[in-house]
Amino acid sequence: KVSASYRVDSPLFSVILPVYKVSSGVLTATLASLAAQSWQNWEACVVYADTDDDSNFSLLERFAANEPRIRLSKLNHNGGISSNSNAALTMARGEFITLLDHDDELTPWALYDMAQKIAAIPDVDFLYSDKDSINASGSLRQSPLFKPRWSPEMLYSVNYLTHLNVMRRAVIQHVGGWRTETDGAQDWDLFLRVTEASRRIERVESIGYHWRIIEGSTSTGIAAKPYAALGQLRTLEARISRLGLSAFVMPDPDSGFRLVWSSASTPCIDVILYSSSDTAGLEKMLAWLASENDGI
Repeated sequence: KVSASYRVDSPLFSVILPVYKVSSGVLTATLASLAAQSWQNWEACVVYADTDDDSNFSLLERFAANEPRIRLSKLNHNGGISSNSNAALTMARGEFITLLDHDDELTPWALYDMAQKIAAIPDVDFLYSDKDSINASGSLRQSPLFKPRWSPEMLYSVNYLTHLNVMRRAVIQHVGGWRTETDGAQDWDLFLRVTEASRRIERVESIGYHWRIIEGSTSTGIAAKPYAALGQLRTLEARISRLGLSAFVMPDPDSGFRLVWSSASTPCIDVILYSSSDTAGLEKMLAWLASENDGI
């Protein structure tokens, strides 16, 4: 477990925002959702990796010129989503890390709700909210996902946490940030490792995130990014290995994957007997168990 100092009155949220290939209109909407936050104590750690096109970088520079909370860095090359996210993490100064994809939007109350939960539960290390989806233009909200309370069992089959998630920066740094070998499932992998090291995990009962459904995004389904399935498999296999679980992962048509527990070839069954005074009856039961099982 990781201990960290914190201020419950005014947490600073560092929003990790890697930008690659995205339309300027969509990126503008993403940035506008940050500017609309009712919780003012945030910073955006933006890394730009689209080295073939500077148009969106110019857009980001204009936003940053008018918004001092936007911290902008241009990468020399696109290292992939995990590498780019780690680059953004090095810029973060906040106690809490918030993840935002370059084509999605936060609800105006998203960070406020997170801050309220942190104030109520100061030792919380991982928080997640409900979410919904929006169409490409952002004019239609649909498919709300109201999540259950913390369920590590469900997380073995599917990344139901998705968005919005807030994690204590000290814990992310402790577990080593994102792993490039899990690209396509990099957040799922990070959530598993961070929750393993977290003191408290809390659901915030509010829609804090709009997941934009556009062509080429995993919001349209896993088929949009076939490499993501391999990242998911690696993520779950690494989890099993870390925890030393007697299990393996197999594909599942309903959830994507499921965990199959390996049972021992000769399982041991514990029999609990209680007898306050019937000694004869207890001896008879023990004799029967011994005869049935070739000894206890």
